[in-house]
Formats: sequence, C-alpha cells, structure tokens
Amino acid sequence: MKIRYLTRERYVVTSQFPAEAPGERPGDHRRPAVCKRPGCGNPLPASTGGRGRTRQFCSAECARRYHNDARIPAPRSSPRDGDPVAAIESLIRQMAVAVRAAREQAANAGKQIETLTAALEQAREELRAARDELARRDERPAQR
Repeated sequence: MKIRYLTRERYVVTSQFPAEAPGERPGDHRRPAVCKRPGCGNPLPASTGGRGRTRQFCSAECARRYHNDARIPAPRSSPRDGDPVAAIESLIRQMAVAVRAAREQAANAGKQIETLTAALEQAREELRAARDELARRDERPAQR
C-alpha cells in the first residue's frame, strides 16, 4: 500500500508499507468483533460471503434477548386512571429493567477493558522487542 498526497497537480509517493501477513493490510489490527448484547461477550461468527449486513449478535437467541430486554414492560394498570400508586409501580418496573441493563453493560465494559489491557501489554512487548532488535542492528556495524 502506498501513501500518496497531491502536490501541484501530481502525486508523490511518500512511503510504502509491506503487508504483515498474506491478505492482511497494514494497520488492520482491529479487535475481534463481539456480541452486542450486554453481558454476552461471545465472539461473532466469521462472515461467509462478505455480502449483506455485518452481524451484531452471536446467535438468534442473543438478538432476541437483546431486543426483548430493551422493551419496557407494559404496566399492569394504566397510570391514566389517576392512581399514583400504579404510576409509581410502573416507574419502579422501568427502573428495574434499566438497572439490569446497566449492570450487564458494566460487566461487559469490564471484560472489554481487560481485553484491551492485554492487547496493550502485547503491543508494548512487541515494541520493546523491536527496539532491542534495532539496538542490536546498530551495534553490529560498529563492532566490525
């Protein structure tokens, strides 16, 4: 892949990056996709054809649970009839759903933080190894 920029009606090549692996683009180090449902964290199945919308859920059950959890349950009695207790009960049920979703999202965020921390540590180790290799290469010509 060549990086180019336009200067006075012509392109100038500034650098060229080799691919890290066959079929892999430089800088294409995205973390694996995980299920959108809070609390699940399972990796998404690999796409087969490359056509269509990308998957957001690991299974149909996770998609169903996500959408069902997002719904606000219908109140047992209508708060329109002027009963303040019924209105409060309805709010309590809605808050229970919101609290459950928040707890699942917090747990999922914790897992994502752990994954990102591990990836950061791995990148630091690779950087240290590359820096040491460069130092060794610089020392070799000086020893001759």
